Amino acid sequence: MKRPWPVTLLAILAGLGALLGVLNLSSASHALLPSQKALVIGLRVVGIVINGLTAYGLWGLRNWARLMVIVLTAISMAGIAAAILVPIVTTRNLKFAPAPIAWGILGALALEGLIIAYLCKNSTKAVFTDRVQ
Repeated sequence: MKRPWPVTLLAILAGLGALLGVLNLSSASHALLPSQKALVIGLRVVGIVINGLTAYGLWGLRNWARLMVIVLTAISMAGIAAAILVPIVTTRNLKFAPAPIAWGILGALALEGLIIAYLCKNSTKAVFTDRVQ
């Protein structure tokens, strides 16, 4: 079955994320305490592996990759929501973030919501489950 262009785009973006992670791995330890270097490098390696697996799975129309993107995107949305709420809860005057930042946050939430909605559509699920083995 033919891979839809949004899935191709997500696979390419995940692959680029893995590539940039590899290229940026050596700069992970600059300006950190020695005890933090191993942790930061380890977390970057985990990110590289996740991006690489996601790219491979989406490119090959593997259903586990679709589910992985849905879960990781939902986690990301929860983090963005927390970024919105933390300044509100921790300030006495309950002011929102400046307008450009708020619009950027809302745009990120909307985009991630669209990604989840697209990957949950029956027609998209069918592409992943009906792929040639």
